[in-house]
Amino acid sequence: MTAVARYPDSTKTSLEQRLRARARERWPQIAGLQIRHRGNFSYVDATLADATTLKLCRLRYVGSARDWQFAIYRASHDDYDESAFFTGLPIVFYLDRGSGVPTYLQFVHQVDYALRLGFLREGDQLPQIKDVTRTLAVNPDTVMKAYRELELRGVAAGRPGVGTFIVQVPDIADLKQMAGLQKKLAGWVRRPPPGWTRSA
Repeated sequence: MTAVARYPDSTKTSLEQRLRARARERWPQIAGLQIRHRGNFSYVDATLADATTLKLCRLRYVGSARDWQFAIYRASHDDYDESAFFTGLPIVFYLDRGSGVPTYLQFVHQVDYALRLGFLREGDQLPQIKDVTRTLAVNPDTVMKAYRELELRGVAAGRPGVGTFIVQVPDIADLKQMAGLQKKLAGWVRRPPPGWTRSA
């Protein structure tokens, strides 16, 4: 029987501080964050300036303050989808093979939604092409096509030998747009990448 790592109070406090600092930095429309801890899970909700509350995500402590299992809240199902893969990058791409939308456009749209929600900012790095091709089993040319489209739009620029970075950020969505954009962004989360362990 595998022992369950105890979720230290110090880690909970540190998580709350980091999440609130991130929200102030990335999402100015958030008036406050509510973080509830239950067992090894932390549930994160946001209160907007108009007093609207949005459920955002659930984090699961797995033994280290640097590694978390992540589940995004889906308003359409009123549940948490564990297929999201949490890394140190501001955005991770997902692929809905049954949507009928070309793969490269799915990536472009996801960047657009993340920019308008304030999850991406100038200077943020987009996922490395080799990482996207490995986790989603897509052709490198497809990812390059998406990045070229973002460059044509003036949103991103490549740095030889380093990667592709955000160079221009549009206005963040207003409160009326925010919930709809959040649903669209969550809608890209369909199935876990190879090697991802779904949380219990």
